[in-house]
Amino acid sequence: MKYTFILLLSILFCSCRDNTSSSSNTSNVDTSQIVLKDTSYLDIEGKQYKGLGAIPDSLRTAEQKRLIQALNELVFKGVTIKDNRMVLELTKEQFTAKNIPERYYYQLLKDIQNNNAFLEANGSDVKEMWEKNKKQYYEFMQDETP
Repeated sequence: MKYTFILLLSILFCSCRDNTSSSSNTSNVDTSQIVLKDTSYLDIEGKQYKGLGAIPDSLRTAEQKRLIQALNELVFKGVTIKDNRMVLELTKEQFTAKNIPERYYYQLLKDIQNNNAFLEANGSDVKEMWEKNKKQYYEFMQDETP
């Protein structure tokens, strides 16, 4: 289950991308029409990391750590399971009100769509898996608190 949790978080935050679409209703967003472009991060030695989630913890800036934690919180509070599918319950306005760039909202929509396709193809019990992952995340966060 730990690997499933890591897989989900990796998929959700695998990339930091810009968006050229501007829809505000989650139920009417056609994620197949969203065009995203890749963004890379460089460390001081010039090593390139594709996406925010690919940066090792020890190399993340305080701002990157804050952003990842805020994204994780929004994902676990804003995603619900309906009919064995992941559904984002937050609007774009609610998402960006937390000082998270809009591009992550659209990336999350695409990642949820990809996760649902993968989970449907593999016949997984999404609700059970999601609850276990959520529990593991919050236990991990308690362990990380000084």
